[in-house]
Amino acid sequence: MGNSSFISSLSPDDSVSGKFALRSCELREYSRGQYIQMDIADRSGHITATYWLEDAREVYNSIKDSEIVQLSGRISTYKGKLTVTVDYISPVKEGEYDPEEIIPSTKFNREKLWQRVIEISSSVEDTHLKTLLLNIFSEKNKQQILTAPAGKRWHHAFIGGLVEHSIAVASICNYIAELYSLDRDLLVTGALLHDIGKLEELKVTSFIDYSTKGRLLGHIVLGINLVSREIEKIGGFPEETKFKLLHLLASHQGKQEQGSAVPPMTKEAFVLYLVDEIDSKLNALSHIEEKNKGKDWSEYIKLLNRFIYLK
Repeated sequence: MGNSSFISSLSPDDSVSGKFALRSCELREYSRGQYIQMDIADRSGHITATYWLEDAREVYNSIKDSEIVQLSGRISTYKGKLTVTVDYISPVKEGEYDPEEIIPSTKFNREKLWQRVIEISSSVEDTHLKTLLLNIFSEKNKQQILTAPAGKRWHHAFIGGLVEHSIAVASICNYIAELYSLDRDLLVTGALLHDIGKLEELKVTSFIDYSTKGRLLGHIVLGINLVSREIEKIGGFPEETKFKLLHLLASHQGKQEQGSAVPPMTKEAFVLYLVDEIDSKLNALSHIEEKNKGKDWSEYIKLLNRFIYLK
């Protein structure tokens, strides 16, 4: 059974009932006893929730280690922000909920996205690069790739985000390669694989978060390691091609202070960095626009150091 309504559509005095990700949960003291302060989320957003009833400690002990909870309550406002006053809450076991009701997903048909990845990979003429792509984008990896996000919160932070972002970057790079007579096969391969390390960097449970190896190494190192392992399986893969491709992965964030291992040092690397910036920023701006529907201006966006005009 799905939620009665999604968080993004709630208004004061609405009733709310359904399954939500429990992003944080804390037992607090107040003058008349204890209460539970929570942050809950579904695929549309997140909201604070508070449980004030006398059995707060008992309820807290039953839910504190949960990823998903079943909850009902009513929406009110506190200091100008919506909050849920909870009447009932209980833990939900794994397998008793649909992750895609909790976590946002791509709006595109994932089978068609996969077909597009295979089409682009098959269009690469260099036999070594084509083999590399088709080995990585294989049936055994299909489910993992199609459900992977490309970010935690900023851009393409949803199920299917990685493949959606990779296709967009590859499509733009394909056009630019023809326009400027660049190494099209190398650039398109780099575009499809530039974020492949996010398969290991990010994990999807009841929300998107970093894995341990993701925090320790980051997606650039993980991606270079993954692609290097696959290259070793392909006999006669040219060293020059290998290092040009790995340079695209290493430099695609542009500057070392932005996370790149090295700055771009080839035409193709400059293009990949700039195109990655275009697609990631536009997706992030679309998300900001959705969150601020009906407003002329967004809130101040710290990552961009500016307000965004939306009208």
